[in-house]
Amino acid sequence: MTTGTTALLYLRAASANDAAIAEQRRFCTGYAEARGWRILDVVVDNGVSGMRDAPA
Repeated sequence: MTTGTTALLYLRAASANDAAIAEQRRFCTGYAEARGWRILDVVVDNGVSGMRDAPA
């Protein structure tokens, strides 16, 4: 049995910027597809700031 590479896409924008997330998704999906990787899932952190919203 031959197994290929499986990818998880993690997309993040510090502000609620749907265009930034969409561009990241296009880039990462194209990158994975060009290499024949299977995308298992896409995780999106939209509008989450590492400074303000980090747990204590």
